[in-house]
Amino acid sequence: MRGLPLLRPASIADIKGLLQRYKYEAVSLQRLSQINGTVIDAREIDEPLAEVPPRLVNFEWDRGQLALILDRPVTNEWTQALYKMGRYSSVMGKPPGSFVFNGNRAVVGAQEHEVQSVINHFKEWLPEASRTLKSMLEQAARRQEADRKEHLRREREAEEQRLRVLHDIRI
Repeated sequence: MRGLPLLRPASIADIKGLLQRYKYEAVSLQRLSQINGTVIDAREIDEPLAEVPPRLVNFEWDRGQLALILDRPVTNEWTQALYKMGRYSSVMGKPPGSFVFNGNRAVVGAQEHEVQSVINHFKEWLPEASRTLKSMLEQAARRQEADRKEHLRREREAEEQRLRVLHDIRI
């Protein structure tokens, strides 16, 4: 008499394989949960020079060298923003790029009759350079945020693909 086929007891290797596969699936599900729970922080700009421009507090002039003294040192990023300002007026031959910065000092060559005009233009540039710096930092933050989101999206896709393979493939 034929009855129901006897079920073959699972071997220890089969059981270990199943346990291993479920472990991998659980790890993959945890990783997906972690990726989905990641918060992208669109940070506020944390650069004082982007919020409050430096102030011109003094100057020194000696034999054609004008040193403008600011109330605090400026950063390389602020200096680059000054150099990259869109619109500005200046004394001929004395654009922002002709100034050399060191700490809180900006030095440029200037003749006696140019000193007051150079100072006047420089003072006008200070708030514009800070606005330019803020804009540059905001653009960089947006770019960094977009890059981070794209990276997380690729990680999520890879982990979902791995989970599908782990779930669908039978050995």
